[in-house]
Amino acid sequence: MNVSKPPKCQTLIGRLALVCGFLVASLNLIGTSVVAQENPRELFAQGNLQYDSSHYIEAIAAYNQIIFLGQESPELYHNLGNAYFESGDLGHAILNYLRAERLDPYDDDIADNLAFARGFVSLQLEGVELNPAIEFFDGVAGGASLNFWAWLTTGVMFLLVCLLIYRIITRQRTIALQAGTVAIIIVFVALASLTTFKYRHEFAADRAVVTLPDIPVTDRPSRDAAVEFRAAAGLEVVIRERSGDFVLALFANKRQGWVLQNALERL
Repeated sequence: MNVSKPPKCQTLIGRLALVCGFLVASLNLIGTSVVAQENPRELFAQGNLQYDSSHYIEAIAAYNQIIFLGQESPELYHNLGNAYFESGDLGHAILNYLRAERLDPYDDDIADNLAFARGFVSLQLEGVELNPAIEFFDGVAGGASLNFWAWLTTGVMFLLVCLLIYRIITRQRTIALQAGTVAIIIVFVALASLTTFKYRHEFAADRAVVTLPDIPVTDRPSRDAAVEFRAAAGLEVVIRERSGDFVLALFANKRQGWVLQNALERL
């Protein structure tokens, strides 16, 4: 039985169709790969895998890509801080621990890693001692969110108002009632102070972290200005003023000076 061959033109069409199909499949494969790379879940898993394999630079790149895509979470910033810390970048480690803590102030792992990293900063300080008052308030207020302190302060204020109204209506002047009123007033003032500190320290203030090692802090915004002292990577500051390429940085011990703004990164 003779089998006739297909016409030549039909063979060319078949080959062209095969090539086109291969190209379409290749483009689909590339497109799927690109989508996977831009999927935050995939990137997060990839970053965790790289971190577990001690490939910290690759993990940092994966985590930062998620942030570039507009996603953030306390877990993301925490893991990014860990990757920076393991890679030896103390400034960016503390920066991301602080970002994680701001999103979830109740996470003990974040708080512990932040405290651990800050311990390395204190070893690098030269002539710069942290303000114990700020450290105390930060230690007390830092364990809860601003909303928590605001609601707690509002609740105590409501209790105080009710107690004062009760005293006015009943005209009672017992020692127990007076002592209770004084105690509630003291608690209210303390809570209001903590709430104000929390707001000013974490939200109202333009906070930043020194991300470059051993940066000069000068007395004026100029590259040839006199160096007041040098600041280690990881120190936390409040930006008070800007002038050209410089910012006036207020440190925790209330000392301030001008530093190049590219040596800092804002929270």
